[in-house]
Amino acid sequence: NNSVKEFDIAMWDRLKKIEVEADYEIWKEFAVNTNVHPVVTSYLSIKSNNFYSISTTVDGKSFVTARGWDDLSQMIILYEMNNIEVDYNLIAQYIQDEMIAKDFAHYYQLFHKYQADYKVDSIIDGTSTEDIKLRAKNAKFDERLSLISLIMSQLDDTISKTVELEDSIRKAMGEIKQIQSMSNTKEDYIQNITAKTVELKAELNEKESGNALSSEYQAEVYRAIALLNTIVEALKLDDSQESPANLVKGALQKALAELKKEDETAQSALNHTFEFFEEVFAEGQEMLILVTEMTINKGISKYIYSHGCKKYYEHNKQLLFEDKQNELMEKIDAINLLEIGD
Repeated sequence: NNSVKEFDIAMWDRLKKIEVEADYEIWKEFAVNTNVHPVVTSYLSIKSNNFYSISTTVDGKSFVTARGWDDLSQMIILYEMNNIEVDYNLIAQYIQDEMIAKDFAHYYQLFHKYQADYKVDSIIDGTSTEDIKLRAKNAKFDERLSLISLIMSQLDDTISKTVELEDSIRKAMGEIKQIQSMSNTKEDYIQNITAKTVELKAELNEKESGNALSSEYQAEVYRAIALLNTIVEALKLDDSQESPANLVKGALQKALAELKKEDETAQSALNHTFEFFEEVFAEGQEMLILVTEMTINKGISKYIYSHGCKKYYEHNKQLLFEDKQNELMEKIDAINLLEIGD
C-alpha cells in the first residue's frame, strides 16, 4: 500500500546494513550455469549498462532488473519450444523500460539471423565453409560476441550430454557395487536393484520435502534409476545360463560404450571450436573471451577438468601468463608513482 516508515537510529543500530550493487559480470556466472537463454547473456555482454536500470518518468517508474531478465529468458525458452513468436509485446512485460525493451527486441531478431547465417553446427563439427569464416573474420565486434554466445550455447548442449551421462553411470555403478556383495542369484540382483530404485526415489522425495533437492542432482538420480531399471529388464528377459554378474556387467558396458561415443563427440566439438577461432580470430581478443566463457561454465569446465582438452590448456596458460604480466605492470606503475611522489 506504499506505506513507508523510516527506521530511527536505535533501530539502525541493531541492524546490519549491506549496500548491494548490480554487477552483470557476477550475475552472468549465475546465468550461464542456470541455462539463461544465450540471447540474454549475449545482449548484456554487449550492453551491460542495460542490465539494471531504475528511472522516474512522467509516466511513472521505468525499470529493468536481474529478475526481469531471468523471467524473460524462461518465457523466451517456452515460446521457442512451442514455436510462438517472441516480439516486443512479450519483452515489454518483463523489461519495463521502453527504450531497452525495443533495443532488445531488435537484437533478438538479429541474434536469430546470426544463428541461421553462421550455421553454428558446422563450426562445432568442423565443416564450416570459407564464406562463414570470412564473414566472421570481417564481422564487427558486437557480431563476433553474438557468434561466441551461439557457439557456447551449442557447446554447452553437446558437452552437457556427456557430463550428465557420465554422472548417471557413475551413480548407477556405485549402487551396483554395493548390491553385488549381497547378491548371488538372478533373483537376488532383481530384488536388490529394485529395492535400491525405490530407496533412491524415497531419497529424492525426502530432499524435495526439505527443499534440499537441486535440479542437477534430481536429473542425475533419475537417469541412474533409468539405467538400473534397464539392467533389471535385461535380467528378467535373459534365459541363458550366463551368470547374473556378467549380465549386469554387459548392461553397464553398453552404457559405457554410449558414453565413449558422447565423449568423442564432445572432444571433437571442443577441438573444432578452437581450430575455428585459431584460424578466424588469430589476432583478436575473441580467444580470450572463449576461454573465459568455458571457464565460468560449470558443465564445460567440469568436463575439461576430468577429460582434458589440450587446446584449452594451451590458450588458458597464455591467458594466465598475460594476467600475471598485467599484474606485474600494475606493480611497476605503482612503484613509479611512489617515486614521482618522493
